[in-house]
Amino acid sequence: MTDRNMIVLHQGRCRAHPQSPGKRQKQVCLASRRRCCGLAVCFGLLCLLLVISNIVLCLYYINLKMEKDVQCQLRNQTVIAKKYGSSYYYILEWAKTWSKAREDCREKGGDLLIINSKEEQEFINKQGINTWIGLTDAEKEGEWKWVDGSALTTGYWMSGEPNNAGPGEHCAVFLVSPPALNSWNDMNCMKPSDCICESTKPPLN
Repeated sequence: MTDRNMIVLHQGRCRAHPQSPGKRQKQVCLASRRRCCGLAVCFGLLCLLLVISNIVLCLYYINLKMEKDVQCQLRNQTVIAKKYGSSYYYILEWAKTWSKAREDCREKGGDLLIINSKEEQEFINKQGINTWIGLTDAEKEGEWKWVDGSALTTGYWMSGEPNNAGPGEHCAVFLVSPPALNSWNDMNCMKPSDCICESTKPPLN
């Protein structure tokens, strides 16, 4: 083989040029950094999921505790039953909104009380408790109706009432007053008050 042929063969080969040590080390460091960044992102996401899970669990147990506390209060609220005429009246001495008071009354087999006479008005006044009564004009301003759907015919309002002076004053409250025949006031339905329920049967426990 001549020197010329050796030169041709040599030129026809594919030769790999080895990388320099510095460049190879740089690539290794870059790959290592990428792996570290990936691991850091995964770890961060895992920590975030753990934090969110803990928050959700805390909120769940707080809500569960609040529900248990409310149920305990409902079980321990004072129920005083009295009979007048053909009706039973039971006092729930635990302040609540008008809607919640009515809900509690209905759960016990009655409803918020309806006052149909002067004698009944005086009887309620003697109980010495400020209470929601089953009267509202929530459907139409100025048209007061009892919870059984009947329209108000005779009212025992305080002087100047009802005046709808504040927001949401669509529910009637009985305020104990020396003049027993002037003790009703319109009040915001979301404000808390005790309540007296009325039923034709003894209250359900």
